[in-house]
This record gives sequence, structure tokens and C-alpha cells, in this order.
Amino acid sequence: MSGFNDRLYALLPTAVRIRDLASDGQPLRSILSVIAEQVGVVENDIGRLYANWFIETCQEWAVPYIGDLIGYQVLHEGGESSASTSKEGLALDRILILRQDVGNAVHARRRKGTLGVLPELARDVAGWPAIAVEFERLASVTQSLEDLRRARGRLVDVHAQPQLDQIGRPPDVSSRLAELRGDARQSASGSLPTSGVGLFVPRYRSYSVSNCTAAWIRAADDHCFTFSPLADDVALYARQQTGASDGSGVVLPLALTRDDVVSELYYGEGKSLAIWTAESERAKPRLVPLEAIVPANLAHWRQEPEMGKVAVDALRGRLSFPRAQVPNRVYVSYHYGFSFEIGAGEYPRAFAHPLNEAARIYTVSSGGRESHNRLADALASWKADKPARAIIEIEDSEVYDEEDLGIELAAGQALEI
Repeated sequence: MSGFNDRLYALLPTAVRIRDLASDGQPLRSILSVIAEQVGVVENDIGRLYANWFIETCQEWAVPYIGDLIGYQVLHEGGESSASTSKEGLALDRILILRQDVGNAVHARRRKGTLGVLPELARDVAGWPAIAVEFERLASVTQSLEDLRRARGRLVDVHAQPQLDQIGRPPDVSSRLAELRGDARQSASGSLPTSGVGLFVPRYRSYSVSNCTAAWIRAADDHCFTFSPLADDVALYARQQTGASDGSGVVLPLALTRDDVVSELYYGEGKSLAIWTAESERAKPRLVPLEAIVPANLAHWRQEPEMGKVAVDALRGRLSFPRAQVPNRVYVSYHYGFSFEIGAGEYPRAFAHPLNEAARIYTVSSGGRESHNRLADALASWKADKPARAIIEIEDSEVYDEEDLGIELAAGQALEI
């Protein structure tokens, strides 16, 4: 009895099954078991047909057909897709027409708008964040009184410094007059047109420096610090974000303006920049509240904030405290702009050097229990162990003020810091 498929037989009334059980060999049960097997085959085929309607669940042979329905074009030089159903033909289609590419094309068709698709194409093709802007909406034109659009063609408020800072940087939403002179030349600074769609792509990427000690500028005054632990001027950048709380949907890695430092979008723990202070060596650092941050121009260190405030210059990466309230320690987290991941930084790096295959690793961290607290201590352990290959990895962004380290390598010995 175990070989029967009772899927349909179980739907019969009990009286019919009792009469069939009394019959020799249960003929009704046997024939319904055969029919149930064929019903299962038909249902599986219907399920596969339904799954083939969608690019996410379709079979491999259906991917080229879905791509053909939406007008997907192969971008490779391998030629058109093969119409063969052989194993070699399906393998060729799997290479030429990727499921992910067709899925992205379906998503772009559903958006039904160039403005929304352009940033996604920039992200998928080049990995760059971008913002698309319709310049026609920013053209200042004479509007009909019967169809007024108050949000278009507005004059620039010269008293609004944040709005003025956005001119020439994405997203630039300032209105512009049309240039009607035939011999007008393109501005050297790259003026924006009054029609078409523009794609703003940042030149740099933003990289984080977390929980490092701010550099004290002794030559300026006791209350002067820089975000950079090297005591140099570094422009502060925004941390790249998607789905920003301000409704823009994306935050590009751009240099912050002076007024950006007082925005909840940029200031705070885990955001573009943050400042912590401690009144003594043993005191726990406390985050400076947003209400205490004041945007300032600290080009000559002349501006001193009021009591309880901290002046921040985002263009130069400087900060200043009141002379009567200079903390004992100042810690900062910020983002700087650079074109690519080169050298040290808080980003994953793959060590491809053959030195790392069988190397002894020593770690250095100011607060780590299982690490050395100083670079000199790690070097002392390395000198005592005398490994042929070794790596000293600094795990944080702290400043290690070391004396002469005195590194001497023996013949055939290698060390990477």
C-alpha cells in the first residue's frame, strides 16, 4: 500500500472508500493513484511556467527571452545570444546575458524615468554615487498667472548662507536665467545650462578616521586644535549615505561647508564628524552636544567661541575652545576626501605580498588588552623573537609619539609595518 498516491483518493467520501476497500485489489484507489501522479506533473509544469515569468526565479533558458522582451542588448563583443537549446548554447547565453544585468534592465524599465535611472547606472557601472538634476526646473522664466509654480524660478536669498554655499555643488537648486547671446562662451567655472539633465558625480571618496586624538597647535594658542592628528589642515568631508533623513535619498562624499557642522545629518556619533572632550586623564570622554557647535572661520585663529561652545572650521579641519575651558583631552572622528584607497586607512585591504603567507603578526592598540600599547613594545617583542618574516599592524587611529625605534634587519629578514 505504500506505493499508492492517495492525494486524490483522500478527497473521496468515506462511504466510497469503504466500498472500494471491500473490492478486490482496490481498483478505484489504483486508478486515482495513477491520475494523481500525472496531476503532480502538470502542477509542477504550471509552477515552472509561473516562475519563468520573473527574472529572479526563471530558468536559465528563459533569461535571454525576458531580455529580448524588454529590449536588452548585449554589451559584449561575443555576439548575439544563441537560439540553440543545446548544452553549449545555454552555456554561451549564460555568459553573454547575465541574469543580474537583465534584472537591472527590468528595474530600469519599471522606473520609467531617466532622472531616477541615471544615478543607479552610475552606481552599477562605475560604483560612484551621483545625483541627477533637471536643469529645466531651475530656469527662471515668466510664468502664466493661470498656472503658477511657486517652487520654480525663485530668486536667491543672499542672506541665506547655506543656500549660497550650495551654488555649484550638488544638489545645486538655484534658479538661473537663460543665456540668449549667440556669441556667449562657456564659463570657465562650468556654468549650468537651463535645459537637459545633469549628473553630479563627486571627484573624491570620503574615508573615516575614528576616535583619534586632536592635535594641539602650540604655535597658535592653548585652545587651538586640528582634526588631523598630524596638525595639518584637512577639509572635512561628508560620510556617504543612502536614504538620508533629509529626504534627498543620498548624501554624496563632498567637502562640508561651515554651516554643515551644525546639522544633525552630519554631526554626531557614527556620522560625518564628532568631538569628545575629557576634563582629566582618567575621566571618560563625553560627546560635545550639537547645540555647543558653532561654525567659524579659523583661518588666523582669531575667533574665540563663547563659554560652553566649540568653534569648528570645516574648510580647514580646525576647532577652537574658550581659553577658560580648554579640556584635558580632545578626541575626534571625521572623514577626509581622497581619490582612492592608497596607504593606511580604515578600509579593508588585501595583503598580497608573499611576506604575509607565513609571517608573525604583532598588533599595536592604545586600548587593546591583547595588543601592545606602544609601537616600541611591539618592536621589542619582534627583536626578542627574531622571526624571519613579521608584520606589525596598528589597529587604531591614535598618535604614537615614539623615540628612535632602531630597526635593524638581518640578512634574509623582512618586517612590514
